[in-house]
Amino acid sequence: VPPTVKLTAARFGRERANLVFGWVFAGHQIGAASIAFAAGLTRSELQTYVPAFLASGALCAISPIVELPPNPGGWQTDLRTLEDIERRGGQVVGQVSPRPFDFNFRLSRSYFPLLMIPSWALIMVLPVRERIAKFSDPDLRGRLAADMAGSTSFQTGWVKDTGSASNRDYVGRFLVDIARDEGKTLADTFLDIAPIVSNNREIGVEVKRGPFDASTAYFWSSSDKGQLLIANPGGIFDVQRLRTEIQGLEINLGMRLPLPGTRLSIGYAHLSGRYDSNTPPDGIVDTDLDGTNISPDRLNLAASYDRGPWSARLQSQFFLSRTFKGRLRDPRNDFGGYTVVDGTIAYDTGKGAIYIAAQNLLDRFYIDYSSDTRLPTDNFSYFAGRGRTVTLGWDVRF
Repeated sequence: VPPTVKLTAARFGRERANLVFGWVFAGHQIGAASIAFAAGLTRSELQTYVPAFLASGALCAISPIVELPPNPGGWQTDLRTLEDIERRGGQVVGQVSPRPFDFNFRLSRSYFPLLMIPSWALIMVLPVRERIAKFSDPDLRGRLAADMAGSTSFQTGWVKDTGSASNRDYVGRFLVDIARDEGKTLADTFLDIAPIVSNNREIGVEVKRGPFDASTAYFWSSSDKGQLLIANPGGIFDVQRLRTEIQGLEINLGMRLPLPGTRLSIGYAHLSGRYDSNTPPDGIVDTDLDGTNISPDRLNLAASYDRGPWSARLQSQFFLSRTFKGRLRDPRNDFGGYTVVDGTIAYDTGKGAIYIAAQNLLDRFYIDYSSDTRLPTDNFSYFAGRGRTVTLGWDVRF
């Protein structure tokens, strides 16, 4: 880099700068390769990066002694130089810039301070699902708590920011203080601020018989710390972590017609969910998830043709009305529903397909789902859907 080249030329002269910098660069590559190999070796053989961290720290500590020549009065020379600059009109500003360590912790990523605690390091190298299972094991929590209690890194750790509004009260507080006030261990406090664990289940069946094909699936999901978008008065959304329960049903049916290349299909999708709206939360879901957090129920009808160079599709989408119920609700968030019809015709020329497509073919006026349910009192977020839109294009794939 330019500063290194300049320092090399100043120290060894312009005539020898290229040669010396080449050796500097080579030494840098050798050192980087060596420490990377050593770190991988310790991880493979010892299941920990601790020796590599300690060796790197030791090398950093002794490098100033090895590299810098003895210069007891150097600081005085530097001070006189600064005074001379100031006398000649230059501006000299004293500045102290301590650099705090700032970590973003999540269970899905490696977090190197934890790799320095042996019992935690063995878990942090596992796949995410296995990490969660280990961290949830009450028999293992005791050992994790004891090992973390002996680590000075976390005794002085504090919360700078959180990704969830429900944890916002922790911002600016030390982990040890949170643990003391909540009657928890430091390890329990550290883990309880972090994970979102959900229980997801799904059952379905698919059948193909002659010209017919059909499928149906039902799923249900629950989480004690699910993510929920809550609108603030200013139109900004916060993410809160509350108990949520969601269930959904999807049904699809298709049929090939006697006319070659022709097919009819129908599909239905239903989704509903509830969350715990109490303050403080009591663990009981009592209010429907609103339009910000859940998609509308839909019924789709379609007819398609695909044979030779020609293809066409006509579909109608019914977005079904919905009334949101619960302890906390705003009737203005209810959804009125709407229907749109789309169509497209394409011809494959062999060098791309020429097509004409129409959205909202019948030019129906409607308020889309997001505008109708998300911020009903904000005129800047309340829009009608697009009218009839016709597109003529050429589709080339390469």
